[in-house]
Amino acid sequence: MAYKEESVLALNLKKYLDENFLEELLVEDLSLKFDLSIVHLIRIFKKEFGLPIHSYIINKKVHLAKELLALNLPIIEVAQSSGFFDQSHLNRSFKRVFQLTPKEYQSNIFKC
Repeated sequence: MAYKEESVLALNLKKYLDENFLEELLVEDLSLKFDLSIVHLIRIFKKEFGLPIHSYIINKKVHLAKELLALNLPIIEVAQSSGFFDQSHLNRSFKRVFQLTPKEYQSNIFKC
């Protein structure tokens, strides 16, 4: 497969992920949808965007959570609305990306 074709496929996959990241996405289902082997699907995405599909999805969820936290919503509600299994999953993922917990982030925004 030519690089240009792979690049277009990766962009189409990214667009699909951007539109559906809150759904439960399985790599097996994505490979069927895009008619590629799992290995090839993972390889072209990582080659184009520099990170694995799963990391990309988590990153999208964390950034959505950050926006919701800025609205001063309860953290448990933010976790559910941004596609995390529970609050501790949000905490771990959020801290990995932003080096602080959702509570610390919210406290920094709403200091009075």
